[in-house]
Amino acid sequence: MVLTRLNLEKAEDGSALNTSLPLWFPVLLGSLTAVAPVSTDIYLPALPAIEHQLHTSPGAGSLTMTAWVAGLAIGQIVIGPISDRFGRRLPLLACTLGYVLAAIGCALSNTLEQLCLYRVLAALMGAASMVVPNACIRDVASGDGMSRIMSRLIIIQGIVPIMAPALGGFLLQYMSWRGIFWARLFMAASVLWLCCYFCLIHWFLNIGVKLRHILYFTVIFPFCVIQAFSTPV
Repeated sequence: MVLTRLNLEKAEDGSALNTSLPLWFPVLLGSLTAVAPVSTDIYLPALPAIEHQLHTSPGAGSLTMTAWVAGLAIGQIVIGPISDRFGRRLPLLACTLGYVLAAIGCALSNTLEQLCLYRVLAALMGAASMVVPNACIRDVASGDGMSRIMSRLIIIQGIVPIMAPALGGFLLQYMSWRGIFWARLFMAASVLWLCCYFCLIHWFLNIGVKLRHILYFTVIFPFCVIQAFSTPV
């Protein structure tokens, strides 16, 4: 059951105030949390194919995992202060977009060195999906509400690494190892679309009645009028 009510704010005396939490909020955080665990393990069944096609020695493909773990460790250290300084939304959107671009680089890599480099970049960007959701929960929730939603994210972080190698092995039956990275790209792009969609809705619903009227009469209404008169009868 998705949480619809949480302790979102605290009064000046430290007591919690109950306000509504949007239904999409836990879903979005769960989707973000799954990005990094999936990226860690989903390509493991394809390591022998990667080593063969990139003409490397057996076992050299494990360097891509080393690159990922190193980038993930550094990224989590860096993204935390950045999100504290510039807010949660902008760093999250920027890092998710960066992850999408790095995933494209992984899928198009022709050498093991290129793949390791793009894996580091993807990990640096993907670290935001592990740090920012937890920070968002602490920002908007407290008490039992925070514990419940945090426990669900922890469950996702625990289950996804178990399922990811099996999913990667299934995909490998129907596509090459590059297809697995394209699948990662599709997942990250979907999460990025969700972030942009819900952030835009949240912004539009909170910009105030006056500004919404301005947008309506300067953009939406003229567009509708032009469309109406330009459509042939």
